[in-house]
Amino acid sequence: MASPKKTLLTAKAVQGMRVDETLPDSGDYRGLRVTRTTKGRRWFYRYRVGKDLQQATIGYDLTLQEARSEFQVLKTERVRGRLPKQILAVKPEIQTFTVNDMINTYVENLFRVRQKKGANDVRNLLKNVTGRYGDSL
Repeated sequence: MASPKKTLLTAKAVQGMRVDETLPDSGDYRGLRVTRTTKGRRWFYRYRVGKDLQQATIGYDLTLQEARSEFQVLKTERVRGRLPKQILAVKPEIQTFTVNDMINTYVENLFRVRQKKGANDVRNLLKNVTGRYGDSL
């Protein structure tokens, strides 16, 4: 029995997917797959390393166009010798600014505009707030 003819994914096919259904793409996008879960759509890039088949998650709830552009970037990097899992593992670090950070910044600026005694008084006053809410965002 012959294998079914592979066609390119369409946005309509992706939208009409049922839960736990997986659709592969073909042509220039061979290796791109989408799986429908109860929470949304998960996009994968499947590739070979030697004889082993590996899979890296590209993202969640992307449009077909966004997934294909991410896929092309990962595929280009793979041709250059970098593995997609290494590329996707590097995520930008999100900086958080806590109440404690805000108070420290404020007190540093106070030392520039006030005398040392006044700035120290404000710092001591704000220590009570820092102890209770210091790690809050």
